[in-house]
This record gives sequence, structure tokens and C-alpha cells, in this order.
Amino acid sequence: MVRAASEMTVNRSDAVKLGSFGLITGFYLPLRHQSPIRSMTLSMFKAKIHRATVTQAELYYEGSVTVDQGLLDLAGILPYEKVHIVNVNNGARLETYTIPAKAGSGTICLNGPAARLAATGDEVILISYAQMTPEEARAHEATVVLVDDKNRPKEILKQSVADPEIHSA
Repeated sequence: MVRAASEMTVNRSDAVKLGSFGLITGFYLPLRHQSPIRSMTLSMFKAKIHRATVTQAELYYEGSVTVDQGLLDLAGILPYEKVHIVNVNNGARLETYTIPAKAGSGTICLNGPAARLAATGDEVILISYAQMTPEEARAHEATVVLVDDKNRPKEILKQSVADPEIHSA
């Protein structure tokens, strides 16, 4: 009879002496404490708010980017989720997290040190990614929120690995 290692329990005297990649080490690790084998994950494009206009830059605020909650909801980006920001005007790229602003406000405000990388009026792209198995990635549809110069949504698009053409949502 064969059982998965995660189902097995052993006494200390029966412990397996394993380290990284199954190599013998000086520590005894019971089989029940070994990590299960996981499948590979990929960092995939999840959503973006495309070519939003920076409405403010607050150097002395503690980090992050403040974003209109309505835009976050349309894109499927959560408050406090990590995002990459690409400044279309100067090529600067940064990584931070989102803070929600009032829905419908059109707010895109870079805070803290990020404020040095954009000026009011610059166009930026806010991008979020998600970790997925290859199977999940093949089924995933990324969301693209296109906005006008006042950060009002113009169109919502969907993209997927299975169908690389861009489609209206």
C-alpha cells in the first residue's frame, strides 16, 4: 500500500533525515512536516487602468497611490493590492499599493517617494498581476479599464491567453 507523505505520521525515531531537494542534513524532519509539492505558478497580467491622468502628487504622504474606488472596482483591483505604475510621460516605473479614494472622484494621486516620479497631468498605467498555475492562466481573463482625460471610464476590455484578441467586456 502506498500513501502520500503528507498522510504519514512518524515518531522521532522514524523521522526522515532530509534537507533541500531531499539531501541528507543534520536535522531530522518527520514526514508530516514536509511541504507538499506544489505546481509551478506564473506571474500573469491581472488588470490595468490604462493611461490615467495623475491628479495629485503628495510627497509628504506615507507612500502608495490613491485611486478612485470606482476605477479599482471596474478593474478588479483591491484596496491595498500591489500595483506597478508606468509613467507614460517619462518612462519611470514603480511598485506600490493602492489606497481607495471616493468613487467617481477621478483621483490618481502618487504619494510619498513615488510623487517624485510623476507630475500632475502625467499619464500613467496602473497594472496588477496575479500568481496562477499554467491551467489557471489559460482560463484567466485580464481586465483593461480605458479612461478619458478626467479618469472617467470609457471602455472595459478583456484579454486572455486562450484568445489574445482584445474584446469589449
